[in-house]
Amino acid sequence: MEKLIIVFSIFFYAGILNSQWVVHSIPTDKWLNDIKSAGNSLYVTGNSGTILKSTNGGLNWTAQNSNTSYDVQTLLFIDDNTGFAIASISTYYSAILKTTNGGANWNIKFSKNRCLVSKGLFFLNANTGYAGSWGFSDTVMFRTTDAGENWSAVRINYLSGVDRIQFINTMTGWAVGGMNNTSNVLKTTDGGYNWYRVYTLSGNQFNFLFAVQFVNQNTGWAVGLKPQSVIIKTTDGGNTWSSQYHNHTTNWELYDINMINENTGWIVGDGGVIVKTTNGGINWRAQVNPYSGNPIFAVRFSGPDTGYAVCSSGRVLKTVNGGGPVGIPGTLTEVVPTFMLYQNFPNPFNPVTKIRYAMPRSTYVKLTVIDALGREVETLTDKTLNPGTYETPFDASHYPSGIYYYRLTAEGYSETRKMVVIK
Repeated sequence: MEKLIIVFSIFFYAGILNSQWVVHSIPTDKWLNDIKSAGNSLYVTGNSGTILKSTNGGLNWTAQNSNTSYDVQTLLFIDDNTGFAIASISTYYSAILKTTNGGANWNIKFSKNRCLVSKGLFFLNANTGYAGSWGFSDTVMFRTTDAGENWSAVRINYLSGVDRIQFINTMTGWAVGGMNNTSNVLKTTDGGYNWYRVYTLSGNQFNFLFAVQFVNQNTGWAVGLKPQSVIIKTTDGGNTWSSQYHNHTTNWELYDINMINENTGWIVGDGGVIVKTTNGGINWRAQVNPYSGNPIFAVRFSGPDTGYAVCSSGRVLKTVNGGGPVGIPGTLTEVVPTFMLYQNFPNPFNPVTKIRYAMPRSTYVKLTVIDALGREVETLTDKTLNPGTYETPFDASHYPSGIYYYRLTAEGYSETRKMVVIK
């Protein structure tokens, strides 16, 4: 037990020293909900009417007059001066706010009883925008066509709420929302007048998708909980979705995703989760959070290096090097006393899964994929590796549905397991 504690301490303090997210001071202790940029300015929203602005990269923040004591969920600027925010109190009242002077003052432009406005806010142009909501009927989205002065209901019969909205152009957009124990990805191709389901996450327990983001008309992600952490990806505009896996946690909510291109992005969530991918989500690697244990509700990057995240109790995290090291690709920190081949995850899968294996000493390793006829169809690893636990992705995009096997051989050890491809 003594050696175990020593090893854990080494890894723990090494992680802290390698942390490239730092905590920035901010003049509030309120729960923070979102962070956005507008020109050279940053804005943070939070509970009890909190809207803060920074003009020097988060070093200093000034409070804005939100004109409300409601919890400000999110905001969005369409130019340097004009912006909108959505705020709510309990489940009984919600409001949409507007500023025309860069956030110095905000005015309520729309309010609704018994309707909780969510983080879904998106403007197609200076006049037309959408706001998501959680209602008690099919009123789950609102539209403005006059720069936020008036808002009308957009009804979607099979939903009770919409949480996020994003358009890739003036006609094509996506949203995530749910009802009861199901959550859905919705799509519109007529500028938001009609929406239809392209994906449903369902089960016997609480299921929810909290965020959706597309980087082009074909490639997008959504994240949430089922009740394990959920990351799904599409490469055909939302017609089909496949699960992705990250090795940091499996049972916490994932609240936000920010992809800066098809390969690189970050996801944040409950428990202080920060994970990053540089290969389109084939691998998601954990980053060290100096304020771990507390939920992170939003993450925003302006490029591959500079990014921000907001958490509870008035904490803003910042990085200037993409969040720092995420470890050697394919290598985990744990070491085991014997050879091991784990069951792949997810399984069944479409089209990518992860295969984890471990070795107690340095040795030559070969990991192969075998089809149902016993033919080797792909070699995933074929080299000498140091002691440790490894993960290797297997992409079955070019293989038909069916049963496959993966075999690990190393220095007197051989083991085979079954996996299933479903398309």
